[in-house]
Amino acid sequence: MSVLACEQLTRTYGAGEAKVTALHEVNIEIEAGQFVVFTGPSGSGKSTLLHLLGGLDAPSSGRVLAEGKDLYKLPEKELAVFRRRTFGFVFQSFNLVPVLTAAENILMPLLLDGRKVDPGWLDQLTQMLGIAERLSHLPGQLSGGQQQRVAIARALINRPRIVFADEPTGNLDTVTGNEVLALLKQSVAELGNTLVMITHDPQIACQAGRRISVVDGRLLEEDAQ
Repeated sequence: MSVLACEQLTRTYGAGEAKVTALHEVNIEIEAGQFVVFTGPSGSGKSTLLHLLGGLDAPSSGRVLAEGKDLYKLPEKELAVFRRRTFGFVFQSFNLVPVLTAAENILMPLLLDGRKVDPGWLDQLTQMLGIAERLSHLPGQLSGGQQQRVAIARALINRPRIVFADEPTGNLDTVTGNEVLALLKQSVAELGNTLVMITHDPQIACQAGRRISVVDGRLLEEDAQ
């Protein structure tokens, strides 16, 4: 059974001669526990697709189903709550709040949702990511790799069913990038998450259980291991 799916998903921008179709009638089903990678050239529609699947941008037509819910039929506030509790997001830019400590950045999704912090889960997560000793530091006091680990912890703190990652290793050196990828894969294996990732790196793409090419807003081909 799919944990995430879209049907005839289309996203256009502009109108008339300026109209651009970023995504054209895309259909996909993703099962729980899968590691799925979207590849394709810049401007192909990968990020648009990720944002629509993650409830961050509304489609022009079509629908997205997550955990059996039709996302874009939900009232805005209900969608925001569902997104916070069901999804985790990791982006190429770490998007950490510079005046908050690593711990405060990690816990932000729970605090925004008015939920209690599970100290045991925070400890387990930060130990797994190797940042347990850096929680009192501000982002500016951390390396790029450490900041990305904080961002991953923030994405996982609410125990999301689905993690979306948009070029999560793009701003990192090769060694650190490989470590971050290994941690994301570990989260799928140990925590039972579904991981949906965008990457331009063929070495990363080949490690996914499912590889889907996006070209000109369409799913061009799919490779499975």
